[in-house]
Order: sequence, then C-alpha cells, then structure tokens
Amino acid sequence: SHYFIQSNLRYSAMSGQKRLVVLGATGATGQLLIQQAVQRNYLVTALVRTPSKITFQDKNLTVEVCNIFDKAQLQPHVDTADVIMSCLGFPLAWSNPVPWVVLVVSKCFDWFRGLLHFIRVAR
Repeated sequence: SHYFIQSNLRYSAMSGQKRLVVLGATGATGQLLIQQAVQRNYLVTALVRTPSKITFQDKNLTVEVCNIFDKAQLQPHVDTADVIMSCLGFPLAWSNPVPWVVLVVSKCFDWFRGLLHFIRVAR
C-alpha cells in the first residue's frame, strides 16, 4: 500500500501542475499509482533502483535512479515536490512468515519515522 507523506501543494509556475515524487514506483502498486497520477495531469518523478522495471511511459513521467537512503540524492526531489508518496513494500517469506514479517515491519516503521523526520528537516 502507499502512504501519504507530505504535501505543500505548491504548483509549478510554468504548468500549474502538481509535482509528485513516488518512492517504490517499480512494484505493482507503484506502477498503478504513476499511471493514475499522469492520467490526472500530475508531473510525476519515479525514484527507482532499476529503471527498466518501469514499463509505462508518458510525457509527464520522469524515471530517475535514486538511492532513497542517501540524503544527497533524495534532497533535490524533496525540495521540488508538492507531494511525496511511498509505495515501498517487501516480499513475504512464506516458509516462516510471522517472525520475518514482524522484523521487516518494525524496520519499515523505523525507516519511515526517519524519512518523515528527514523530510520535515529538509523543508
């Protein structure tokens, strides 16, 4: 699923379009999100590790390689975004799901808490 992280609702002076940055855009949810966002006339930047996983193309879509854990790489995208959304997910380990899922979910919450703090400080 995706999480609404922050919105300043600034508009691009040139186009009047909202700028949307998507983390985790290569997964099933992320791909649907970027398709729907460009259909609604957002300027979308998909931050990815593997650009070839994005199969959708549109004039309002920019795909950029970014290590979202690196502040220097993420900062320019945070600075220019009106909305930042995360579709980050993780595969389930079906052989032993409960302990593995608990560990991953706790790590994700820690990571999201850090990301939210970073975004607040960066603004």
